[in-house]
Amino acid sequence: MLNCISTHSALRRNVRAPIRNVSQHGGLHMGKNGQLLSFAYLIVFFLGVMFGLESIVPLFFASVGVSVFEWGILAFVSMLGMLFFEMIWGMLSDRFGKPTLIAGGLLVSATVITAYALPFFLPLFLVLQALRGVFSVMSAPPTRMLVSELSSPTKLAFALGLWFSATRLGATVGSVFFSYLAQEVSYALAFISCSALLFIVGFVALIVLRRAEPSVREPADSDAKMESEEIPAGQTLKEILKVNSIYIIFFCAVIGFLQMSLIRTIVPIFASEILGASTFVVGLNQAEFTGLCVLFFPLSGIFAAKFSKRATIAIGFTFLLFSAVAFSLTTDLFQLSISTLLSSFGFSLVAPSLLALLVNSVPRRVLGGSIGIYGSVENLGITLAPLLFCLLYTSDAADEEDSV
Repeated sequence: MLNCISTHSALRRNVRAPIRNVSQHGGLHMGKNGQLLSFAYLIVFFLGVMFGLESIVPLFFASVGVSVFEWGILAFVSMLGMLFFEMIWGMLSDRFGKPTLIAGGLLVSATVITAYALPFFLPLFLVLQALRGVFSVMSAPPTRMLVSELSSPTKLAFALGLWFSATRLGATVGSVFFSYLAQEVSYALAFISCSALLFIVGFVALIVLRRAEPSVREPADSDAKMESEEIPAGQTLKEILKVNSIYIIFFCAVIGFLQMSLIRTIVPIFASEILGASTFVVGLNQAEFTGLCVLFFPLSGIFAAKFSKRATIAIGFTFLLFSAVAFSLTTDLFQLSISTLLSSFGFSLVAPSLLALLVNSVPRRVLGGSIGIYGSVENLGITLAPLLFCLLYTSDAADEEDSV
């Protein structure tokens, strides 16, 4: 990874000019820009590793006496931080640059996650959950923006599909690794291991991307200068709301990520308490979802190129509907695995296509803010899921006890 530092030190020449070459020639300008894009995917991979902690966090809270309903509140607080702050980070990335936001998100998240392993912070879990939500999404908008800038418009859905694949590949590795550590050693070691990894990646990202950033931010011509002017947050929102299809995009994002959040928030508890799965098996189920997403996400670009982004989204939602029915009928681990497969396939078609549709629809001068606001809309679905599903889960459990 450190070898990337020397390869990126020459990235002081303008990167926006090669981006215009991308538009003209229909492909990614290889060489230094290709290396920068590869490094962006590497950062996204480790960002996904951090999200792999989601496979053990519900079980960790259960181990310290937190009830399912209380976990729903804690998860809601974390998602609420993601909901309100991702759009803020997106707008700030337009103003202060991507390296600061990317490295800052990794380093601060590492600090917050370390606190989970310290008994002193046990009474402050509500605060830690809020902080983890706020800073875990700090790196997402600028990395999405970087990938969007360096990819070909004709292959945007595929490039963003790889962004999602990188996050899910990292989450797959993180789910398996952290759940194994939690089961065989301790939850504390899992949290500390994640923190150490994020500290290393954060410092490397700060060095590499700061060397590349001047070439990214320097305007190439008068048009680029106009696009690089700072735009107030209110004006960014007005620009986005002028897009005709934006409300449909936002609605689909809420529903799609509501379904995805089902996997992260309630399925681990359902698998553990109802199906009798061990901590490691729960981690494997989370890894199944994220691992299959790694394989399926590039299909969104292929489907979008062959049919259209809208048709790809419609196919994806059809599979999400099938998976919702399958989850409601699940009675053993095999059926849970099939339900997870259907969910991962549907989500993999929906998420990148929606983001690509947004990037192609909004003005480039507000791209960072637009991606951040869209990310907050995704997080709205993720935020609603803990309260909704945990309420339904506890209601069903209470009904079963009354019937007995």
